[in-house]
Amino acid sequence: AGFGRAKRCIFIFMWGGPSQLDTFDLKPEAPAEIRGPFKPISTRVADIQICEHFERLAGVTDKLAVIRSLHHTDPAHLSSGHATLTGHLAPKINSDADPPSERDTPHLGSLLARLRETPAALPPFVTMPWLAYHPAAPGGKAPGQHGGWLGRKYDPMLIEGDPSQADWRVDELSLADGVSYQRIDSRRHLLANIDRQRAEIDSADVTGMKRKAFGLLASGSARRAFDLSQEPDAVRDRYGRNIHGQCVLLARRLVEHGVPLV
Repeated sequence: AGFGRAKRCIFIFMWGGPSQLDTFDLKPEAPAEIRGPFKPISTRVADIQICEHFERLAGVTDKLAVIRSLHHTDPAHLSSGHATLTGHLAPKINSDADPPSERDTPHLGSLLARLRETPAALPPFVTMPWLAYHPAAPGGKAPGQHGGWLGRKYDPMLIEGDPSQADWRVDELSLADGVSYQRIDSRRHLLANIDRQRAEIDSADVTGMKRKAFGLLASGSARRAFDLSQEPDAVRDRYGRNIHGQCVLLARRLVEHGVPLV
């Protein structure tokens, strides 16, 4: 029974994004060396002011929550990314040198993939358009972006590239030249037979990934969910013909088709 009514979630992780001083907490009365450069504007909620560049957002502040109590003491980029994506501290805090590991707490999307049912053939957890990296950090890739101790089976489906480009496509949903869907179906049956005969050799995680890949290829509903050409040009223009805008639009399409977390 319980907590909330939300069925799906779009999580926009602003890796290196604007600070609170430029967005939701401008501190206009603070000294110049502290406050941000932008002016606050009033919103639909009487006691909330936000950045002057958020004119449209100001009209819907009665539909959002600004959480001001979140804080941490980890100044490192990589390990603090783990805290943001999982809600738990990294195995080693204050570290830009430790890459992802099987000791990481699972990403929120991985937990949903474990606990929530997803429509057939659709992935339970999608990440796009890239994983979070910090090129100056020795470890490079932020921990907390995958299944962690739940296992590889609960890693996200990673969709890379720029959806605003005319030739963009999801490779996992595209067949190689000369390969038909009938041929894919035959391969899927062959894989099932091999899995039964070699269960003691193949890991459950790898087998699950193979089945998921075949399911995506064979599913017309999955291809439609990822097909941005189904959206009117006016809608695509409104979201922005850029990698961020089109990823957000694609995220909306995916949650509408039942993907729990994007």
